[in-house]
Amino acid sequence: MNAGTTIGRGPRRHGAPARRPKRSKMLYYLLFITLFLLFVLSNMVLTRFGIRYDLEGGTPLEKIHPAHFLAIGTLLLLWFSHTRPMDYIDTLFTRHKGTLVFLVTWVLLLFQITAIQHKPFTPIIDTFIFPVILLFLLGSISERQRFKLGRLIHFLMLANALLGLFEFLTGFRLTPLDVGGFIIDGDWRSSAFLGHPLTNALITGGYLITLALGGWRDLPWIMKPALFGINLLAMNAFGGRMALVTMLLFLVIIFSFKMIGTLRGGTSARRNWLLGVLLVPLGIGALVVGFEIGLFDQFVGRFIDDKGSASARIIMFEVFRDLSLLDIMIGPDPEHVASLLRSHGLNFGIESFWVAFILSYGFIVSMIFFVGLFAFLYDVIKASSLPAIWPIIYFLTVSSTSVSLSAKGTDLAFVVVMSLLLLQKPKKHFVLRRARSRIIAGEKQSLIGHNSARAS
Repeated sequence: MNAGTTIGRGPRRHGAPARRPKRSKMLYYLLFITLFLLFVLSNMVLTRFGIRYDLEGGTPLEKIHPAHFLAIGTLLLLWFSHTRPMDYIDTLFTRHKGTLVFLVTWVLLLFQITAIQHKPFTPIIDTFIFPVILLFLLGSISERQRFKLGRLIHFLMLANALLGLFEFLTGFRLTPLDVGGFIIDGDWRSSAFLGHPLTNALITGGYLITLALGGWRDLPWIMKPALFGINLLAMNAFGGRMALVTMLLFLVIIFSFKMIGTLRGGTSARRNWLLGVLLVPLGIGALVVGFEIGLFDQFVGRFIDDKGSASARIIMFEVFRDLSLLDIMIGPDPEHVASLLRSHGLNFGIESFWVAFILSYGFIVSMIFFVGLFAFLYDVIKASSLPAIWPIIYFLTVSSTSVSLSAKGTDLAFVVVMSLLLLQKPKKHFVLRRARSRIIAGEKQSLIGHNSARAS
């Protein structure tokens, strides 16, 4: 390699260092807008604006989320801004080998859908390609920029939780509860910014687990109880039973591991443990008051009367009895499966993405694709940190009881964003730089106070 040459950039030319900061800022601002659109434009919001995102009809462009369009444009801009674009692609897939495996299995799934089953392929675009692009883009910005985008995520999740609580208490709805083109009236669950109540519960539960793992370490200490408490209360407004139970179980396990580590002599921030000591009695008191005033009556009612949701998860396995072994292995006729679902009363889909995949694309293709999916999730954990495995396992567990990944959506994109922005372990030089800036800020504040005392 010639002197003055770097991978993917070519020989240095006069003025190049000045262009890179400008490109970095542009990439950051485009990602800022992309994440903002991802969190505030749910499928229900898009439907309200007249975009037939997950409804029948409409143009192919309407089937792709606006944030995904912007992410594609940002990745293309980043690609073509390199003097050696092919070297950039090679660098990406050298760093993310599991993602390359995932894309190969995604192409196989695409072939199964289009060439064999002759079905629309748009449902697997946003669901699986959008998270891959976000992995590439978020890995191309600086730690300081990821830190700033992490604060944006905290703000958006707080705004979503507050809106969900407001809808729950007042009956106001930002968007009506629209499921497959059917407006469901009388449902008390909030839709907020993230759309379907179960999607809200899934993402909010994952966010709370992320906070418990240290995803809030860059926030002021005083903000942590309010951020955690408001999002925890919002889980009641969203009404996701599986999400809540699984989240509470994971939180107990995580805090138990942390407590054991502390008792064995591990290091732990005193403020965090003081925060836990304060939150436990406050949380218990809030629960008692909430039950007394009937705040949780509707949510508890869903455990008593689930509107047939639990029975639907049992009935879905009966569909396999009406299919031959060959159909199950290579993929049954979509029209035949749709007819069987209607005859069993499963009009709103199969509430398990594992089962839905097999009934839609066959056992063989589904298993190969799941191998690729796990390879991609491994890349996400490797690009963030080992604790990211907790929200990912939580996501897969809760998604196993809903259509989730078997339908069009951005659920996986949220998991990727939270893992990469909130759980990424900062490099040593970044920690030292932030600590130095805090010390300097403290010294300046002390100097100001000293001068004020002398003046008085």
